[in-house]
Amino acid sequence: MVLAGVAYGQVRTADVLYTFQEATPQPGYRLGDECFVALDTPEQWGWKVKKSSDSVDVTAEGHTVHLTTRYVSGKMVIPLRKVITELGGQTEWTPGADTFNVFSNLTQVTVRNGKVHVQSPLPFKPTAFFLNPGRTVIDLDGARIAPGTEQQVDSGVRIGQFRPNVVRIVIQTDFVPKLPEGKISETKNFD
Repeated sequence: MVLAGVAYGQVRTADVLYTFQEATPQPGYRLGDECFVALDTPEQWGWKVKKSSDSVDVTAEGHTVHLTTRYVSGKMVIPLRKVITELGGQTEWTPGADTFNVFSNLTQVTVRNGKVHVQSPLPFKPTAFFLNPGRTVIDLDGARIAPGTEQQVDSGVRIGQFRPNVVRIVIQTDFVPKLPEGKISETKNFD
């Protein structure tokens, strides 16, 4: 009984930032290194939550994850880190803050003969622009390069973690390429 009281005292409110979205963070709870969210939070990301007595099935990105629920501050919650890890994503707490960041681990980045292909298990948001002299830049918001990311690129192409939530692809070109106009919607596959 004492242990339950100590664990309860360690619960803090937190913000959940699905890093490819421009929306405000969703509310959550921090308990140790795990982040818990209420059952309606994943539904705001387009995920389906099917509840039974003390467990739920979360269906997202073509996968179903079975989770045991618990109560925090009177709300039924699920462990978000477990879901994201099983879906192929990555999470981390912002140092010195109770903000839980969700990233998509890229599985493949191919830049061959002027064509770009990026694959990921979770959505990210691409942005493309041209810089003089002769550089095409593609930023992938909400993405991370993981140890298993397969990279196949031509010479003159650089791929790197530009910011904690942005992978940047820089392609040397001697012409101004045709780039997508306006905002590109979130995607798991980008060509």
